[in-house]
Amino acid sequence: MQRPVLLACLVMVASTFSPRAEAGSHCAPGVLNAAGSCDCPPGYKNVGSAGASRCEMVASTVKQNVAVAVVAKCTDGDAAGCEKHCNGGNLPSCVVLGGMYRDGRGVVVAEEDKAIALFKKACDGNELAGCVELGRMTETGKGGPKDAKKAVALYDKACKGKNGAGCRELGGNYFYGEGVTKDRDQAVALYEKGCDYKDMFACNRVGVVLSSGDGVTADEPRAFKFFDKACAGGWGWGCYNAGNFYQNARGGLTADPKKAADLYGKACMDSIGTACNTLGIMNESGEGMPADKKKASLLFDKACVAGDEWGCYNSGLYAENGTVDAKDLGKAAVAYDKACKLDNAKACYNAGNLYFDGGVGLAQNDAKAVGFYEKACNLKNLSGCNDLGYMYFNGRGVTKDQVKANKIYKDTCDADSGPACFNLGFSWEHGHGVDAKDFATAVKLYKKACTLKFEKACKRLAE
Repeated sequence: MQRPVLLACLVMVASTFSPRAEAGSHCAPGVLNAAGSCDCPPGYKNVGSAGASRCEMVASTVKQNVAVAVVAKCTDGDAAGCEKHCNGGNLPSCVVLGGMYRDGRGVVVAEEDKAIALFKKACDGNELAGCVELGRMTETGKGGPKDAKKAVALYDKACKGKNGAGCRELGGNYFYGEGVTKDRDQAVALYEKGCDYKDMFACNRVGVVLSSGDGVTADEPRAFKFFDKACAGGWGWGCYNAGNFYQNARGGLTADPKKAADLYGKACMDSIGTACNTLGIMNESGEGMPADKKKASLLFDKACVAGDEWGCYNSGLYAENGTVDAKDLGKAAVAYDKACKLDNAKACYNAGNLYFDGGVGLAQNDAKAVGFYEKACNLKNLSGCNDLGYMYFNGRGVTKDQVKANKIYKDTCDADSGPACFNLGFSWEHGHGVDAKDFATAVKLYKKACTLKFEKACKRLAE
C-alpha cells in the first residue's frame, strides 16, 4: 500500500489584484487550480467559468469598517469623556462613542441601538463621519433591518460633503449594484473622488479596478499612479501593489526588484502579511538583494503572525526542514495548522504528514493525521485524499474500513492521482474491501497509474 511523500517547496502569491494568467484566468491573490478555476484566500471568492475565473473581493472586504478620522475631544475607550463631550455638542465625540457601543469597546456591553442613535445625531448635525458609520450599519443590518438604498443616501450625503470614505463606500455600492444599479465606471469615478478627498483606501481601490479591468477598461499605468499615491499616504496595500508593478515590470515600468523590495518592506511594516511573505521569497532567492535565508525565515514568521496563509506555510516548511535553525517540528505543526485553518490544502497535507510520522518535539498522532488529511482532501489535495484512504485501509486513527478506503481511492483515481489508482488496483488484486479478487481490473488501474507516471505501478506491470 503506497503512501507517497509530497515534495514541498516555497510558495508565493504574487499579487493582491487580478493579473491575467495565460489560461485566461486572473486568480491572484489566489492560485489557479488544475480545474482551471481559482483557489481564493479569505476575503475573496472565485467567480467566472473554468479558464476564465478570477478571485474577486467580497463586499465585506471592499467595504470593511476602516476608521474614519474625526476631530474628537475625547479618546477612544473613554466612554464617560466621550459622552460628556458629545452631550456638549462635540459631534466627532459622538462618532467615537458610537463606534465604542457598536463594537463593545470601552463600554460594559455592545449596544447597537445606542450606536445608531449616536451616529444619527452626528450625521444630522452634518458630522459626515457619522453618516458613513450610520450607512455601514444600515447596509449590513446592524441594529435594524438591512436597507442598502438608505445607506446609499447616507454615503451620498457624506461624499457630497467631501468625505472621502463616503465616496469610497458609495463607489462600492455602484461597483456591486447594492441599493443602486451596478455601474462600474461610476464606481471608479467615486473611488477617484474619495482618493481626491484623501481616503487612501479609495486610492488603492481605483488601482485594483484599473489594473484588473474588472468591468472597466484596464489601464495599468494609471493604476500604478493610484497605488503610488495610496502608498505615499500610508496605505500598506498601496505599497504592496506598487511593489508588484516594479517586480513584474507592469504598467510600463522597468523591472526594479530593489524598488519592489523597498515597497514590500513598507507594506510588511504595515502588517500586510502577503508583502512579508513576498519579501521573504525575494530574500530566499536573492532577488534584488543578497540571498539571506535567515531574513527570509523571520519574514515568513512575520507573515504568518499577520495571518497570511502562505507565510504560515513557508514558516512551517523552514521549521520542518531546519532550513535556518535546528528542525522544530512543533513550530512547523503550529504554522501548518494555522495555514490549514486558512484553507491552505498543502499545509493541511504537510501537517498530516508530521503527525503521521511524529518526531523530536512532536508526538506521533494518527487521529490528528487523519483530521488534516481529511481537510486536505476536502480542499482537493489528491495526496491528502490518497493518504486518507490509506488510514482507513489500515485502521490508523480511524476504525478500519477498507470499503470506504476503496471509495476514497476510486474518487481520487478518477481525479488522476497515480498513487490512488495503484492503491485501488492493489485492493482488486488482493481482494481487500471488494467482493472478490479481480486481476483484470487491477491491471487496468495499474496501467492508468503508470500512465500518470507512478513508477511503482509500471514496475508492478513488468513483473
